[in-house]
Amino acid sequence: MRKNIQIGIIIILITIIASTICYLALTPQYKEIQMSGYTLEVPNSNKEVQNNTVNYNTYTDNQNNITIKTWAYKDTNDTNGTTKASNEMRTQLGENMGTNTTYKNITLFNKSGTYTYYEADTNNSCMILLTGKDLNTIEHILETIEKPKINKDTQEYDMDSNGLILTNPDNTINNQTTTSTKKSTTTKSSTSKASSNKNNGYKWSAQYGDYIKEYTDSNGVQHIDSKKGYKSSYNPKTNEFKEQNYEKLL
Repeated sequence: MRKNIQIGIIIILITIIASTICYLALTPQYKEIQMSGYTLEVPNSNKEVQNNTVNYNTYTDNQNNITIKTWAYKDTNDTNGTTKASNEMRTQLGENMGTNTTYKNITLFNKSGTYTYYEADTNNSCMILLTGKDLNTIEHILETIEKPKINKDTQEYDMDSNGLILTNPDNTINNQTTTSTKKSTTTKSSTSKASSNKNNGYKWSAQYGDYIKEYTDSNGVQHIDSKKGYKSSYNPKTNEFKEQNYEKLL
């Protein structure tokens, strides 16, 4: 009798252990990472956050099909990071811009089973771009997000005028870094002509502290030129970023 009881206990313990192992094997495991002041949980892997600059961080996990880019207004002098974030995040969003879809109250872009989440928080001067293929993983990441707590007065920082609002109200791509809008010469007033001639396509940027002109050349390279002589270029195809005369902005 006692032997039967012992055997029964052993069987129960083996069942519990086996169930626990199966549960752990089938349940996704996550780790906590920090990006640009954001805190969030991603699928467990050996991948690390790339601290590209103070303001701009990236995370790529090809095994779990996750790509995350974050930006936050942590350092007012990190113009390089802000420009790089604007260009690279715009490229990622443009490549994955699909139809709007809603999954458990989460608005996403769906391009043939690749889902992209984008949020720009102008009140806290931060933004995040997330692309992945597994909706449950995306949901978990978004549920665990804690936004940056930036101890700066960011009310005067205009994310829109600095090229950091990537979508228009209709969720089409916002090509603010590309100057492509042309006004009809038949509808221009004398005032608008004078203003256009005076600035020659340049507009004031609080980020650079100067008037800048943004355009894309025939090779798809995105350029920023300032009146003080600063120049930068970004090639979305090669991810190459160049800049000249940065000291003229100081």
